[in-house]
Amino acid sequence: MKKLCFLLPGLLTGISALHAQHVLRHDSLGFSIDFPAEYQALPPEVVEKGDAQTTVYMFMCMTEQTEVFLVSVNALPAFEEDAESIRSCLQGAKEGILNGLSETKGKSKENFTAHTGEMTFDYVDATTGFPTRARVIYRGGRLVQELCMCADKINEDAWKKFSASLKTDW
Repeated sequence: MKKLCFLLPGLLTGISALHAQHVLRHDSLGFSIDFPAEYQALPPEVVEKGDAQTTVYMFMCMTEQTEVFLVSVNALPAFEEDAESIRSCLQGAKEGILNGLSETKGKSKENFTAHTGEMTFDYVDATTGFPTRARVIYRGGRLVQELCMCADKINEDAWKKFSASLKTDW
């Protein structure tokens, strides 16, 4: 019985460590998200398009060299928020992701939801061969991009936990 009393706390600590998430709370950007491993902030990137400019804030983590999770957030200039304008905004974000790659293949499985302002799509980076799932969201004047890139195949459980954990105050 004494051995069980000593083993149980250690076992519970070990189990909770297996399920540990690394929560990013960014008050000034108004969002939080749970990464599956320790994350790091990437240098902010200033993007200019015509007369407008915006700063993109990016955060990423890598799990055991086999999965990469990334989230980016930036404010967008105001526009009329009807379904077609939102779809156009998300399509532009999708093309921005895909055009940043030297080549992609297997662009498929696009899903657009107008009422929530989000689009999810899968692609394979032809250079690395890594399958990737991306979700772009327009809400409250901000664009959020979530990506999960895996060496073998998309880790559905990790993707669902990561993408569903996004919380915003806008």
